[in-house]
Amino acid sequence: MKLGELLYGRGTEFDSNKRCLPQTRLSFLDAIVQWINDPDPSSPKVLALLGQSGTGKSSIAHEIAHRYSRINRLTTSYRFVRGNPSGPYRFFTTLARDLCRTCPAFKYALGRILNKGPRLADVRNYTTLVELLLRDPVKDLCFVGPIVIVIDALDENEDAFRKPLYADGNSIPFHTALLQWVSELPSNFRILITSRPEVDLLDAFPKSLPVHYMHMDDQRFAKEVDKDIRIFMDTQLDGAMVGEGDLQKLVKKAQGLFQWAFVVCNYIVHPPCGLNSKLCIQQVLNLPTTIKRAPKPLDARYTTVLEGSNMKDSEVCDGLNNLGSPLIHVTPSESALPLALHTPFLTNGTRSGDFYVNLNNIHVGFALATLRTLQAELQFNICKLETFYLLNSEVSDLKKRVADNISSALSYSCRFWADHLARVSEFNSDVFGSLLVFMKERFLFWLEVLSVRGEMGIAKPALLSLEGWLNQMHNKVSILNMFISY
Repeated sequence: MKLGELLYGRGTEFDSNKRCLPQTRLSFLDAIVQWINDPDPSSPKVLALLGQSGTGKSSIAHEIAHRYSRINRLTTSYRFVRGNPSGPYRFFTTLARDLCRTCPAFKYALGRILNKGPRLADVRNYTTLVELLLRDPVKDLCFVGPIVIVIDALDENEDAFRKPLYADGNSIPFHTALLQWVSELPSNFRILITSRPEVDLLDAFPKSLPVHYMHMDDQRFAKEVDKDIRIFMDTQLDGAMVGEGDLQKLVKKAQGLFQWAFVVCNYIVHPPCGLNSKLCIQQVLNLPTTIKRAPKPLDARYTTVLEGSNMKDSEVCDGLNNLGSPLIHVTPSESALPLALHTPFLTNGTRSGDFYVNLNNIHVGFALATLRTLQAELQFNICKLETFYLLNSEVSDLKKRVADNISSALSYSCRFWADHLARVSEFNSDVFGSLLVFMKERFLFWLEVLSVRGEMGIAKPALLSLEGWLNQMHNKVSILNMFISY
């Protein structure tokens, strides 16, 4: 197997545009840099930066990644986005390839293992990936200087919200597999992790591993947060004609939440139809004072933004310009992902009220749409090949045939039907019926499409995901019924 066959995670690298503004978050950044550069062999290899949504964890992660990238000390940055088709297993292949780039000795050691070992391009088992890609080749190697690895939004990885099943049939969650291996790393490895302080996730950390915890509400580091938010809002609102008095009031309203400040600035700079910036400022400043004591201070801001947008206006409904604030991280580069909501506001009926989005219903719709697309468009010899005795690489115009005969809808459906199915949490007879038809009549044609598109690696994790979903549904329907009708 060649090193180039190890796949990078897509859309997981750090973004310089999302890092901290100059002269902000200095206390946090100084503490993290000091930890990274600490030569003491007993210093913890992992620092977990914990905080609720909107407190600015990701900006700090992007800033650290940017700083160490500039001096060629960043090995890997990996940010998890819910719904990204690059599963947690891609972290291990990405890190292995990045270590090959930065350390020739590691590349040589890994190359020897891959030449003798299994084809890892299709492997999804965390333990196997850790052992063959990282633990074994790192043995007896000496790394110079800090080896910096940044993992942003650990709580957004699949295993953090697909309990009790873990991605691709693994018996332990991604974060446990990762951290179990850390103790065997050289002492100069530094892994920065950001996450919401989810109890279940933190309980999965190996108890034997020393971890340095830093909290976003720690007053030693957060005492200057209002100054940082003022710098942020002053920069974002430049040109919006916000007076000094109103700016001070907006900073006070933010209560230390950078996401609140981001939402408000976007709302003021890009007012909904029928409003202007001045009216938006007054709406924000006139929010009930009880919001200060609310456990979810962002919720009132989201509700204001949504209520201020005329849902009957075609200009509003046709885009995310006005509704982009509650859908943070739904960017053009991520528009092809199955679903990527940053905040749980819309998916919690108690919090969002009339704006509640039922994710199960959404994925039922996506699952039905993809399965019905497969049923309608998959067919034998879809690329109209004249012979079946040639390898794909021997068909000179295969790329053109694929483009001419496989629609974008079919391509998406072939890649993501299992992802949407796995997120259907309640049994649905229409989905199950469409699944039966697909498995009976179109399954081999699906494999054919994956083959001609060079995506056969999708098949195994999709079927493992299907198996997991069927096991979840075993109290609702007999799995045997699926096979009795064959």
